Amino acid sequence: MPHEEDYTILQDGTVWRTKGTTASVHPETIQSEYGHTLKGSYSYHNHPAKSTHYSMSGEDAGFFLEYEVQYSQASDDRYIYFMERTPETLLAKYEDVTGRFREILDGPVREMEFYGHIDPDTDEYHEAMKQLSQEYRFRYERVVRNDR
Repeated sequence: MPHEEDYTILQDGTVWRTKGTTASVHPETIQSEYGHTLKGSYSYHNHPAKSTHYSMSGEDAGFFLEYEVQYSQASDDRYIYFMERTPETLLAKYEDVTGRFREILDGPVREMEFYGHIDPDTDEYHEAMKQLSQEYRFRYERVVRNDR
C-alpha cells in the first residue's frame, strides 16, 4: 500500500477508516470534524515501506498523548510497534511531545549514532521513542514481524 491508512475503534464500538498520504494520516478529524471523542480509542495504521522510520514517530506519540488514545499500533515491512496508555501515563500537548521527541533525536540519539551504538537507518526513531515513553510513562514496544 503506497499510502497510510488508519482504523480507529472508539469506546462506543464504532470503527472509523481514515485514508492519508504516503507519509501521514489524520484520524484527529474523527474528533475535530465529526465530534466523536478519541479518548480511550484503539487504532492501527500502516507505514509504507518507502516512508517508514521503523518505529512510531514523535507525531504519532503527540497524537496518542494529546487525544488520550488508549492503544495505538502500526507496522511497516519489517516491524510491528505499539504504544499503550498506563495508569501513570502523563497528559501532554501535541507540540510539547513532538518538540521533546526532536530534542531526544538531536541529542542522545545522535550521540548513540556517532559512537556506532545504533543503526541510524532503522533505530533512531525507535531509540527516541523508547526514551519518550519513559518520560511520559506509556508502554512502547517494537517487534520484528514474524512473517518476514
